[in-house]
Amino acid sequence: MDEKLNSLEHTILSEIEKSHRETHPFLKKQMLNLKVSSREFTGIGVYVHFTPQGQKRQKNKISKEKTYLGVSKSFYIDTLEFPISFELNLSEEGVLEFLEIVSNDNKTWNGEFNTFTIEEED
Repeated sequence: MDEKLNSLEHTILSEIEKSHRETHPFLKKQMLNLKVSSREFTGIGVYVHFTPQGQKRQKNKISKEKTYLGVSKSFYIDTLEFPISFELNLSEEGVLEFLEIVSNDNKTWNGEFNTFTIEEED
């Protein structure tokens, strides 16, 4: 597939990188040439899988077996009533595996949107 990130995915990853810059300084470089290998729609969201090509393994830089990163901001999608939830999943070597984006509405969502806004959480 080797597709580029869409605007929502790119913005989410940028916010995660900014929020975790001190604890995960390698994220910015990992994201430079990031390619989407597949998008798996679940009915309530999407798994955006990344190709490991171009990502450098970060040996001994991750303290846990797997890492899940998010941010304390709310992302509102124009096609949904409630903000989405998301997390970036890293391997134990710091390779970006996938981004999970989930609707918090009680309805089916196929990942489509026109616009989105970001708000700081209280």
